[in-house]
Amino acid sequence: MRMTLCIAENRKDCEPGLRLLLASLAHHWPDQSMHVFYPDPDGAFLEWVANYPLVELNALPIDGDWDGYNIKPTLLAALIDQGYDAVTWIDADISFARSPEPRLMRTTLAEVIICEEAMIDTHGSFGETRTKQWGLDVGRSLPFAFNSCVLGVTREHRELLSAWQALLRSSEYRAAQRLDFSARPIHLMGDQEVLTALLASMRFAGIPIRVLRRGRDVIQYLGTVGYTMRERALHLVGGLPPIIHSQGYKPWWPSTEPKTHYDRILNLYKMLTPYRLIARQYQDDLVETQWLKPPTLLSRLIYLGAFGRPTLIGLPIAAAVDVVRFVRRANRHRDAPPDRFNHTNAS
Repeated sequence: MRMTLCIAENRKDCEPGLRLLLASLAHHWPDQSMHVFYPDPDGAFLEWVANYPLVELNALPIDGDWDGYNIKPTLLAALIDQGYDAVTWIDADISFARSPEPRLMRTTLAEVIICEEAMIDTHGSFGETRTKQWGLDVGRSLPFAFNSCVLGVTREHRELLSAWQALLRSSEYRAAQRLDFSARPIHLMGDQEVLTALLASMRFAGIPIRVLRRGRDVIQYLGTVGYTMRERALHLVGGLPPIIHSQGYKPWWPSTEPKTHYDRILNLYKMLTPYRLIARQYQDDLVETQWLKPPTLLSRLIYLGAFGRPTLIGLPIAAAVDVVRFVRRANRHRDAPPDRFNHTNAS
């Protein structure tokens, strides 16, 4: 089976994450080829990436504008059309704590591989909600929302990629992307919402889905909902999962001045990301390393007090957030009518 990885980034200020991803992949999966789409790399990056012989900088012309995360089906389809049997997309804000090979290797071309979403409010909203809002016939129920930070497809999914690309280019979707994220309808929030709708539709209900589970396979570190007590307990016993995803916040970005007490707590919790700890393992392979050090005195003291263990860093905040989520979920279930489409936080 001819397989490759697909990685893409078009933001210069996210190059530190791209370098970290490539370094961690080369360390944990040294014999796996990867195509990197990175428009207009400078000489310093070209010199650095030359140390990774299995990384191919792909100069494939893009069909249309490079529209952020919406580029995924275009690049995946392009690589499949070049002759690959299987292609796995990996977001450029991911690092690896250990080898992802056992999770991502294939014995069949039939499956789509995709991640479970973080514990946000839309986590447990069933896929058919999105399918119905797109006007598609529902073919199956999905247990939770998906996150396409890691997405494995094959030549058998070429039709799915074309349908996904068509919806992402629709006027309805493009208009929604100009709105603030909180104002978008659930089926138009982003590319992964559209993919979830398609996978739950009658047209593609026959495609088997292998889910990389939150906690077991991936840490979806997204603000205060990013690393639950259940996940931490699991990792204390069995070690970290292979995939560490820094959703939203990037540790090398400058911090904004907090305006409220909640903003201060949120900013602190963002600084305590396990992504930063994993990155320290590869500091000799990185160019920019200042961001590997927690930016405030309090965050540095917390790192020291946790002895560098990701499961312990930020533990009190995680416990408090879990309690709040439990109370909110209990209230929702108490007040919701007995309708299967009203489950908002199933785990």
